Amino acid sequence: MIANCFSEIKKVDAFFANIGGRFSYEASFDKEGNIINLIRIYDFKNLKSSNGCFDINFFDQNSKIYKFLKSKNLKNFCNDD
Repeated sequence: MIANCFSEIKKVDAFFANIGGRFSYEASFDKEGNIINLIRIYDFKNLKSSNGCFDINFFDQNSKIYKFLKSKNLKNFCNDD
């Protein structure tokens, strides 16, 4: 049995919901562009987090991060330091 596996790690710029503040995130994506694994969120101006943790409601409900967290039944994501 041969398994064909494709994922690409990349950084993406995005905006928080409601306030428009910019952030970036690093994740691995499948060939359709869906997040497989969220690695890190970079909140450059600490608009939403001073401790590296982000509530699911910080993100637009149509965003890939929100959809990923929702599919994993996660209410928040914390960066590993």
